[in-house]
Amino acid sequence: MVEERKVDVFWTVRKGQRHSISLTENEAWKYLELRAYFGEEPNGWSVDKTREVVPVVYGEIVEGEGTMVELDDDGNETVCRAYIALSVFWNCPHCGERHNVSLYDNPIEQTAEASNPSIWVCERGEGHSIVHW
Repeated sequence: MVEERKVDVFWTVRKGQRHSISLTENEAWKYLELRAYFGEEPNGWSVDKTREVVPVVYGEIVEGEGTMVELDDDGNETVCRAYIALSVFWNCPHCGERHNVSLYDNPIEQTAEASNPSIWVCERGEGHSIVHW
């Protein structure tokens, strides 16, 4: 049996379409402010709150290796830098698959760390879960 919890869920919304999901209103706005599309067009966004019963799962942090490659205007590599990639792996109660999400919004600089717990969406679009690690 999957643990469930009744929580407030905060959705960023523009033109009636949901874009992201958070556990607090502050996190929802903070997520938007980090997105280029918000900076280019900040008008018309809102944060809607719903009260939902959401499954709770427990994930684990997995360390991997990544490579950041920058290209010049002609598509040639100009910078290639290795970094440690930290991701949270979790078993989705909706689809049964193992999903992963970067622990950081910027995995190279390791800034904007995800809150523990976070609410994340099934990669197959079958629902969302609260994920602890």
